[in-house]
Amino acid sequence: TGGNQARYLECLYYEDYTETPLLSAIREILEEKGGLIAGTSAGAAVLSETMIQGGGSYGATLAGVLHQDINLANYEDNFTPFTDKKDGRVWIGKGFGFLPSHILSGTHFIARGRIGRLLTASLYLKGIIKKSVTGIGVDEDTAVFCFSDNTFEIIGALGALIIETSNSRSLKCGRGLSIHGENFVLHYLEHGDKFKIDIETGEIIIEKINEGKSKIQSIKNEKFYIEPDIFGRNTIRDFIQQCLINSDSPCAIGTELVDNTESSYDSILFHDLVKEDTILFRFTRNEKTTGWTGSVSYNWWGKGDRSFPKLEKVTENRFSFTNVDCKIIRMDVLNFPDMSDSSNIQIKSEYLKKGYSEQDWQELFDDYKNYRLGLLLLPIDKSNIEVHSFFFDYAYYDYDQNGRYSPPRYKNENESGKFQDYDIVQMNTAASTEIFIDGQAAGVTNNYGILNLNVGDWSKIKAIYHGKRNDYSVETENNGIRTAILVFEEIR
Repeated sequence: TGGNQARYLECLYYEDYTETPLLSAIREILEEKGGLIAGTSAGAAVLSETMIQGGGSYGATLAGVLHQDINLANYEDNFTPFTDKKDGRVWIGKGFGFLPSHILSGTHFIARGRIGRLLTASLYLKGIIKKSVTGIGVDEDTAVFCFSDNTFEIIGALGALIIETSNSRSLKCGRGLSIHGENFVLHYLEHGDKFKIDIETGEIIIEKINEGKSKIQSIKNEKFYIEPDIFGRNTIRDFIQQCLINSDSPCAIGTELVDNTESSYDSILFHDLVKEDTILFRFTRNEKTTGWTGSVSYNWWGKGDRSFPKLEKVTENRFSFTNVDCKIIRMDVLNFPDMSDSSNIQIKSEYLKKGYSEQDWQELFDDYKNYRLGLLLLPIDKSNIEVHSFFFDYAYYDYDQNGRYSPPRYKNENESGKFQDYDIVQMNTAASTEIFIDGQAAGVTNNYGILNLNVGDWSKIKAIYHGKRNDYSVETENNGIRTAILVFEEIR
């Protein structure tokens, strides 16, 4: 069951990590008698040979891994190896090893935005065991069956995000992801979907997609945007589906600039606003990328186990996608906006509680928001730069009623320590933005705010957007473009 992984270790290992008779008996049931071992939350994390014990996505991608086994001789429930509360590295250590060494499990995965820490830990572990590591991030009310022949099946209400590192470089301890970028392949699978891991190469082979779903043949091209809170609640799954799988955009960009709309867990809660650098995710298709959607039925006890022990049959329209390329790059944020001039707007969750719809809230946001033109420069190779122009649209909730902007942070709303975020931010594309290189016109961004430039030496890039009432402009100078660069229009 759930709780604290360390308590399981304390109960089933001796202080020197030799197995107790009970742990040996459990292992015998699994390995020799064909038994089944199941775990949820902490109980699922501890199944890995090397397990994730703590840490966050934002800190992990920037600062890397802390590899330290739990000290069973002097264990305390509140122990943490971090001396600084802002140290969000992913903490890994010895688990039970019921899963093969090349599999690393993640829990509460999409709901709590934990992709950054599982990606980072998987790359580090790849360097330790000298073979490809598969990260399996399981979401709420969902299970992944792991069979002895390296086949896997997803069952339940939501799904699992599978991280493939077969073409990724390994990572050293204490180092964040490379400024030049790391490449992964992502697969999101749901109830009835099956996959297999090629032990030699680490490649993920999709063996079955639930028969209720069919391949997406026509795209919807609904609202396209840049995601400012990629580690937010359920964000990455829905973002990839909407802005890449269901879009003809060449790529989808997500980053972590704010804890947005009360949704982030493992992100920048202790870091206030991004001041200098952060992480950028660039999702693209390859020849194997496929999306599926359709009607799927599954059985469960209902939300909050409301019908236990009776099962409910639920039929919903669900989706899966496979073989999405993901490149992660460090990004320099040159001048994050001072949002002290932003307008007060009610927090979305409070607005929805009053019976209003998300569309109602969006219209309210549009009335109150402020605009700032943003320019993202993304190095593709030595001579190609991908330019993204967008509007950074923001408002805020004056929770303290002091008339001042409050940066994203956590607040103890009550004794349970409920998290409360304030800011409301969107990054909507600025189509038809004019791009100039050293004063010469270089092109215009497309409907998705994207322009690819093949350039050599340059000194300055400038973007101008002609609005109905105002012209917006932003520019930046060349700093070598080793990392991605994000710069905002300065309002004087």
